Amino acid sequence: MDQLMWRQNAGKDVLFRQAKVIKPTKAVAAFDIDWCIIRTLSGRQFPTGPTDWQFWCAKTKSVLNRYRSHNVVFITNQAGLSKSDTKMKEWTQKI
Repeated sequence: MDQLMWRQNAGKDVLFRQAKVIKPTKAVAAFDIDWCIIRTLSGRQFPTGPTDWQFWCAKTKSVLNRYRSHNVVFITNQAGLSKSDTKMKEWTQKI
């Protein structure tokens, strides 16, 4: 059972995935996704599809694991997501 669910605001300009149950904490860790957490697998500037990604470096996963006690927020700006259901579906598959 997926413990996370996708939601979108009424204006369709904010998409977020959140845990069904959020544990209260004052600790928050926020990261930009593109070129900080992940990069393209193809080496291109922009991904060619939902599988064209890899962690930014070999240590990325271990660094993220340090923040298990935090509420973790990933931030990204993805042009055109609100205008295309196909782009939205491909992007949510990546996460």
